[in-house]
Amino acid sequence: MKTITIILIILFLFVSCLFSFLIIKKIFQKEPSQSEVIIEEDEVTPPEELTPDEEEEDKILPEDITKIEIYLDGDKNNGIFLGEAVYGLSSKEAFLIYGDKAADSGYVLVWDNEEYTFEPGSTHYLYVYTYIPKYGWDYTRTKIQVPGEPGNAENIKMSVDSLRQNEVIKEDKKNKLRISGWAADFNVTDSTGIDKVEIYLNGPKGFGKLLGEAKYGLERQDVADAFGNPNYLNSGYSFTYDASSFEPGSLHSFYVYPLSLKGEYQLIKVNIIMEGEEKESNTISSVEAKFGNGKIEIIGWAINKDWTLEGKPRSLDVEYSTKKIVFTSNKNGNEDIFSMNLDGSELIQLTDHPALDAYPSVSPNGEKIAYTSDIDGSWQLVLMNWDGTEKVQITNNRENNGYPLLPSGNIMFHNIASAYFKSIPILLFGDNEFAHRFLSASLGVLIIPLVFLLIKKLTNKYIALVSAIILAINTWQIEFSREARYYSEFQFFYILTIYFFYKGFFEDKRIYKILAVIFIFITTQIVTIGMTLIFLFIPLLIYKGFKKFFKRDIV
Repeated sequence: MKTITIILIILFLFVSCLFSFLIIKKIFQKEPSQSEVIIEEDEVTPPEELTPDEEEEDKILPEDITKIEIYLDGDKNNGIFLGEAVYGLSSKEAFLIYGDKAADSGYVLVWDNEEYTFEPGSTHYLYVYTYIPKYGWDYTRTKIQVPGEPGNAENIKMSVDSLRQNEVIKEDKKNKLRISGWAADFNVTDSTGIDKVEIYLNGPKGFGKLLGEAKYGLERQDVADAFGNPNYLNSGYSFTYDASSFEPGSLHSFYVYPLSLKGEYQLIKVNIIMEGEEKESNTISSVEAKFGNGKIEIIGWAINKDWTLEGKPRSLDVEYSTKKIVFTSNKNGNEDIFSMNLDGSELIQLTDHPALDAYPSVSPNGEKIAYTSDIDGSWQLVLMNWDGTEKVQITNNRENNGYPLLPSGNIMFHNIASAYFKSIPILLFGDNEFAHRFLSASLGVLIIPLVFLLIKKLTNKYIALVSAIILAINTWQIEFSREARYYSEFQFFYILTIYFFYKGFFEDKRIYKILAVIFIFITTQIVTIGMTLIFLFIPLLIYKGFKKFFKRDIV
């Protein structure tokens, strides 16, 4: 018995060290949110200016962009009209990407604001409308951020439970779109402290369209129980909006403001995507905004999409000598993958999927870009070329598939059990920070007595007590327990499986044999490395001997 105890201790220490090494490596490795590769580029010379004798008489063609209008925090019907941009300016960026024909596709608009006050840190949307006589009006939606820190009151807590971020709204739910949740001022204990909840569309308070006030004071027993204050019972709110006028595939943002009795406010912005195919844009454009001295300078470029169909973009015909990066940006109103040179030139949008595309990573050989894409409500892995062509979806399942590539070149998957375990507290407490962290925190606490029981079985109660104390004050253990990730789950189920295995196969208790086999499978479904639990049968083989090991009562 002493020999097998020593073997189990050694195996336990080995597995613990392996797990710790992998976790530390995962934490300190470089984020795969942007990657770079070195490729060769020929020098690109700007177009030569034509002499007056060579210039042709300017003509406005049906395919030309003739007008650009810009609106803030809403479309033509609901937004703030900023003015008509000056179009036809020189654009080095557009020229580098699309060649001579796009060299004069730049535009600029300076809006001298005297009426509106921009809150520091607030999020706004620019609607850039382009007019092509052949097609009519077309627009792009771009998010812009005001510099500074937002003035949200930290004492006001809230949630939006009825809508997920970037949720696809089905056709049958458009006319009764519900926005509901709860809000309370935690500086007030004898009531919820909230006066009203206001809902704005596509822009913050004072800019977006005010849809109305939500019905406030609805019963939320879960909130009162979660925070231990019965005065938060009536902290719920609900608002129903008819979104049947929203176009298929269009993106919209709801700004939900709970206002306290003291005039303070909190904010949650929820983005939604309407079901269906988005109207195909006839324009390719770029836009950015600069704030300063009460003005907004909006600059960018815009070209007819048909120009790109006449031949490949210029940037795809040359070889690069500068370093390039790939990254995620919502500059066009939705998170997509872009690439550009380190000097900021040759900005190219590689994806235009209506949902989110994120976490780009370059393959080890530098030839492909892998990224995650929100496809039908779950994250899938996709591969593509550097120019955004030949996109291939390499996963197709209901589970979420995580960061595409590690530095080793391997793919990391989120397994199904972790997602289902995390959904339980969310079902009980709602989709909020408390619920997301609940499982990790709970299992991070429960593993302490579990380690005590296991070590006590293998050694004695004194060593077990010391082990439990060390684990309880360990910095990494505390950090893992507060994160809404799978570390605590995997750690708990891994140790629990070892405990069941020992009780079942070494103390010969049948029920624990069954539990050990079940939990080996469950642990593997949290993280694939749980397969290492199979090696527990090695000390069992040594302990029982080859002949006894394969007896029916053993296996």
